[in-house]
Amino acid sequence: MTVIDYLSPRVYNLSSVLKTIPLVLFLLNPMWAAPSAESTFVLENGMRVIVSPVTDRQAVVILCYYKIGALDEPPGYSGFSSFYGSMHGLFTTENQKSYYSYRRLTENGGFTQHFITHDSCYFLQVAAEEELNNALWSESENIFLLSPTDAELKSLTDFSVDYARRFGPQNTLFNARTWIFNQLFLSHPGYADSLIGNPAQISSWTTGDILKQIRRFKDPAQVILVVTGAFEPLQAQDSIQKYFEVTGNTEPSVFPAVTPSQASKSAPIRKRSWWREGLDHHYLLVGYRLPGMVGSEKTSNEEYFVSLALFHYLINPGINHLGYMINQVNDLKVSVAAEITRNIHENAILISLGSADRTSLEKARLIITAELEALANRKMSLQQMKSLKATLKTDFFKKMANLDERAIEIARNFHLFGLINPEERFSRDIGKLDQNAIMKVVRKYFSPEKQTLLYVYKKE
Repeated sequence: MTVIDYLSPRVYNLSSVLKTIPLVLFLLNPMWAAPSAESTFVLENGMRVIVSPVTDRQAVVILCYYKIGALDEPPGYSGFSSFYGSMHGLFTTENQKSYYSYRRLTENGGFTQHFITHDSCYFLQVAAEEELNNALWSESENIFLLSPTDAELKSLTDFSVDYARRFGPQNTLFNARTWIFNQLFLSHPGYADSLIGNPAQISSWTTGDILKQIRRFKDPAQVILVVTGAFEPLQAQDSIQKYFEVTGNTEPSVFPAVTPSQASKSAPIRKRSWWREGLDHHYLLVGYRLPGMVGSEKTSNEEYFVSLALFHYLINPGINHLGYMINQVNDLKVSVAAEITRNIHENAILISLGSADRTSLEKARLIITAELEALANRKMSLQQMKSLKATLKTDFFKKMANLDERAIEIARNFHLFGLINPEERFSRDIGKLDQNAIMKVVRKYFSPEKQTLLYVYKKE
């Protein structure tokens, strides 16, 4: 099956702990005894800064996390966040052109990445520890002074239009994914929109249009700057203030955040079938609506965390319960893939099945329904729960061990929950994960009547 991946402190007193808790317990739980390394401050221009030293590394990461994303794009500018991300990584300022790209990226092994989501954007640099000041300087140039030439913008526009055409509406599975998300995200329909944008809109943008939109990303108050890795905190703070305290010729954002349109009052379509030419398999997409990472209900994030745990249990390669039940226990030949969104207000899980045999797809759907009904009424075994928690812990701490993913976790955690130590939030969430929480979420979000189904059959 072809899968398209598209792609959000507590301080502990060590001496008091040692006085009140036996040393052996302390040694068994070092995570609770270690003081938090993160600290935060605000620059005069409104930019929030979080520094998180990791002394056993020889690299640093500078992450600019924008609290705006694709949902904030004004009408007519669908895909601009993705466009800006590509520009941010490809082009340089006048100050950088003589030395920045070649020297830092080639001679010193640094690299840049950008991530675009519906709710936020991330731009990061990874560099050797001795390159911290150069990396901070170049990132400040990218925020405040990036202004590509007309020729550069024309080249990027042509590339973006071609990319949106190849991976957008021309692709059957892209359209299938978009359709099913349109049924799931009735409360926040903007989450169903493509991040890569509309090719017709992109090709119509003028240089003036693009420069006007760039100004939205030059507002330092929209940015959370995270610096993590090997550095001396006080020296790093001095450099951050030197390079990022300036406002230059920046202008406040002139576009207010765009609120997604109101939900359609019509009921969602729960089942639909398509027949398409050019496919090598038949496909079935099964979708469920999930709570947001942050919502109006106090339980929203806790329920989302449980949903994420269920996603790992059903699909994670280390457990892959659905794949095991469909193909090993029932001896079918069905490819099984899935994705879970990470949106602020509303989410979804999408399970994609592919098979040369249409009957196998229907059998697989019945197996999925039966397994979820079982989870709603029967507890997992102790071994299954133990494996699930171990998988979640492994996944989280792998992220925290990777400097760029660590920076993203820190920024997202602060943006959503106001906490600068992601381990605090994770420990709280996984501590509440138990059998009753899983059964409650399955009953609430994964019942058979809440399935949204799309069959995509190859035209014979």
